[in-house]
Amino acid sequence: MLTADPATSRCNERSMGTGPGPVRIGSIRRALPASAALALILCAFGLITANAQASLLADYPDFSSVAGLQLNGAAAQNGSSLRLTEAKPDQRASAFSTTTVNPNLPWSTHFVMSMSGNQGGIGPADGIVFALQSDLITALGKVGGGLGYAGISPSFGLEFDIWHGNVGDPPAAHIGLIQNGSTSSYIECATENAIASPCDTAFNFPLYSATPTPVYGWISYDGAGTVSVYASNTPTQPATPLLQAKVDLGPLGSAAIAGFTSATGAGNALQEVLSWQLNGNPPAVTSIAPSSGPSQGGTSVKIRGTGFLPGATVTIGGAAASVDVISEEEISATTTEAPAGPDEVVVRDANGTSTLGPTYTYLPAPKVTSITPSSGPSAGGTPVKIKGTRFLPDATVTIGGAAASVKVISEEEITATTPSAPAGKEEVVVSDANGTSKLGPAYTYLARSVEFKPLASSGVLAEVSKELPPPKLALTSNLAPVSGNVQVRVPGSSTFTPITAPVQIPFGTVVNAAQGKVTVTTEGPLGGTQTMAFYQGDFKLTQGHNGVATAALTGGSFTACPALRGRGRFARASSRHAASRHLVRKLWSSGHGHYATRGSYAAGAVLGTRWLTEDLCEGTLIHVLTDRVAVTNLVTHRRVIVTAGHSYLAKAP
Repeated sequence: MLTADPATSRCNERSMGTGPGPVRIGSIRRALPASAALALILCAFGLITANAQASLLADYPDFSSVAGLQLNGAAAQNGSSLRLTEAKPDQRASAFSTTTVNPNLPWSTHFVMSMSGNQGGIGPADGIVFALQSDLITALGKVGGGLGYAGISPSFGLEFDIWHGNVGDPPAAHIGLIQNGSTSSYIECATENAIASPCDTAFNFPLYSATPTPVYGWISYDGAGTVSVYASNTPTQPATPLLQAKVDLGPLGSAAIAGFTSATGAGNALQEVLSWQLNGNPPAVTSIAPSSGPSQGGTSVKIRGTGFLPGATVTIGGAAASVDVISEEEISATTTEAPAGPDEVVVRDANGTSTLGPTYTYLPAPKVTSITPSSGPSAGGTPVKIKGTRFLPDATVTIGGAAASVKVISEEEITATTPSAPAGKEEVVVSDANGTSKLGPAYTYLARSVEFKPLASSGVLAEVSKELPPPKLALTSNLAPVSGNVQVRVPGSSTFTPITAPVQIPFGTVVNAAQGKVTVTTEGPLGGTQTMAFYQGDFKLTQGHNGVATAALTGGSFTACPALRGRGRFARASSRHAASRHLVRKLWSSGHGHYATRGSYAAGAVLGTRWLTEDLCEGTLIHVLTDRVAVTNLVTHRRVIVTAGHSYLAKAP
């Protein structure tokens, strides 16, 4: 809240910081509202008063617009001023802001008014009252010495009275603190030019002038029962208050209506308000429970304080969720994710932004740095040691599933036993009261597979059960039979061996999937794995260091094809009579990744599709069933894109 040094009228920022946005006080992140920074700047340049607060409930540099005001009686907009009464007898008026203020919390106001232009009668009369009241926004008091205020209760007012003939009035124009609709008794008052009973102080400038002349007023309330009044005929706020008194604003409740009243009687004057600023009381936060929780958010909290209005928002490092204003003194909310550390609890509503609130501490989540061993059977049961930081005694471990036998050895070590899980990589996750770890290392579940080893005596491959490791670029591939009969012949062997389970093979292996279907998983060019399905054909599997795995058609016989000299005529005839084509071998392919098929005269590279590669006597035919295939003619070296439903024949030379 911005305040003024009464001795110097300098601007001060009592809460913290020197600019908008979050600031750090010690180790606590606090937010300086942008409105507070703006008010501080405006104050420094003299554009608002030194005792202005950051929360403006009413801000009228002039009254070219009266939006947000309820005008009653004779009150009306008059150019850029708010005219309360004309210089006519027996008028009464009031103008109240539609925005309320809690009178029991600190607040301040500054206004400029003018009382002038008497048009006969018994003389200039009667005056203007700044009023806080909790009656009605349409409240309108009595005429004459009632100043449009008399009868409005409960209320509090500061009157600027230019008539001095009423019962209880001092014998001169005066400024007085009044309450509960009475204009004949004063809490404190001051008279014009000289002290006169019942007042005990005086001021030396006129309240009324023949021509419009500004009179400046300031009121501040400290929230602890003391009200201070400053008045002048210049824009500079005096260093010391004209009036200062203890007042009880409790009867006004927590939502008072603020504004002005005025009246004329047998005397009259043109009575206007030229500008007005009401600096309300922002909400105040006193406690939050609980006062700490996981940095990942999700903690339900109860915030206690004062001045909470419906629609209030809550910031605790970041915007809180599920904010519910239970009452003016209680809010419930849910924390959202924020960096670990203490953050100020900030409530914002129509009355402004709380400052110097309590802190809520975001507790850091556990962090996992390693797991040993880093792989094991998919059947589970592997004892592992997990290293990291900030492990709490109640921590749990997930590695694809909930781990068993979890034991927190220290804040930096956990032992556990892996659960069963499908083959593949799973993140190691530790959860405790402070949250859940993220971006931890991976544990690899190994599928059961078959490794083929040649027997020394026969050279035939024998099966050895083991866990399947990941494929290696240009070295090994993982095969998994899908359906039918799938056989493999590894390099150096002359025998095909059926496979009924996933198997890792070296590149150069020949796969017989003429009566079955098999998936091939290889390491991609950028790491990770890629998988393709092949069926209804035999192929030899190779992979270059660029990551492209190639299935080259094998098997079949070209002996039935015409001699080379007659092949052109045969090809032309075959193009006219598709049924006469002699199929030597074929292979279906489907999937994604860096894969290609290769026939005798053409190769097809996957672009995310399903296609057929056939070696015919007259050439290699690529037929695309879905999507696209990049086909390279191995004779002419021409490259074409073949789309779904189309074929390409690379003719034999």
